[in-house]
Amino acid sequence: MSYEIHHYTDPITLSTEIIESTERRKDRRKHYINTLCAFDIETTRLEDDNSIMYIWMFAIGKHDVYIGRTWQELEDFLDRLKNMIEDRQTLVVLVHNLSYEFFFLRTIYNFNPSEVFALKSRRIAKCTMYDKKFEFRCTYIHSNMSLAQYTTKMNVQHQKLS
Repeated sequence: MSYEIHHYTDPITLSTEIIESTERRKDRRKHYINTLCAFDIETTRLEDDNSIMYIWMFAIGKHDVYIGRTWQELEDFLDRLKNMIEDRQTLVVLVHNLSYEFFFLRTIYNFNPSEVFALKSRRIAKCTMYDKKFEFRCTYIHSNMSLAQYTTKMNVQHQKLS
């Protein structure tokens, strides 16, 4: 299995299959888009101890990875993606160590307290954006494993490089 790298402005393909949550009340059921997604940023630390993002990656499905270099490019990509998602639908995005990525995401999106589920201060388990169209979930908290352990246990073809 291989994956294809796309520029953030390339056309986006998103599944239309929906999985409905099992909430008892029908009006409270969530409608999840049946697509595996993941998000990651790479950062570097400057001499003044500030960190900056130098690339972001957003995987959709098993084969498509979209990349960009700036926060504006990420905002543009998420805006295009959210416009593809219908009202009351949610795209789940897996992030390993969401607490770290959240530190940067909060600089481009004004999270309301109701959009963030934290186990304690600076330990983010889940957050939502754009009227719950995106739901970022922390795989580190979910699995309690390092990324290398997690990808090995899940038998992922492309393992974490050290």
